[in-house]
Amino acid sequence: MTPLECKKAMKSLKTSQDAIAEALDVSRTKLTKAAKTNPTPAWLQFSLEALARRGVEADFSRRLVGDRWTDQIARAAIPILIEKAEAGEVLSYKELDELIHERNADKFGPTGTLTKYGRPCGHISFTCDDMRAAFNEHDAPIRAKNMPPISAIVVREDSRMPGEGFEGFTYDYLSENGKADLPDEDYEAAVEFVQKKVFKFKHWDLLQEVADKAEEMSQAA
Repeated sequence: MTPLECKKAMKSLKTSQDAIAEALDVSRTKLTKAAKTNPTPAWLQFSLEALARRGVEADFSRRLVGDRWTDQIARAAIPILIEKAEAGEVLSYKELDELIHERNADKFGPTGTLTKYGRPCGHISFTCDDMRAAFNEHDAPIRAKNMPPISAIVVREDSRMPGEGFEGFTYDYLSENGKADLPDEDYEAAVEFVQKKVFKFKHWDLLQEVADKAEEMSQAA
């Protein structure tokens, strides 16, 4: 198998290279290096053939499955974030917490410190990144290309900016959109750029489908 044939084989799986690497239990670096080797190493060729037979698909729900507080809160937060995104509104961590408890009165006890929301929001942002990588890599579904990290609209009450943990998602998205030249000190403009992309994105139903699948898998476990 030549590198070109290997590239076609990976593309035929219709998932991201990150997902392929995870399915093969190798690093993305090792996968990329092997895919460029001529001829393709036997282990990769056989593995790709096995994945094709197995019908492997990108499972975007994996970061949201589980019965931990973080997993449950992430799934509960997604429909709220989608509503706010479609309305073109940001919300604070406190407001998000209040809405989650209001809609799940019998499910969650007191949250404690709101800084805990960094983890579930991070899981949601990573899920958006996973979906964007796969959609952009394969142009499918075309309507979902360039999905931004929706957690950009969750902000602190004092600064009206996302928590510190969101910075990496911000600059990764800027880089992918040709905005890497924005100076680091202009972080507010960087966040505003991502938030505007969140408000303009029209296909958040895809993220909700992933959250629904994760809920079903969690209940079945």
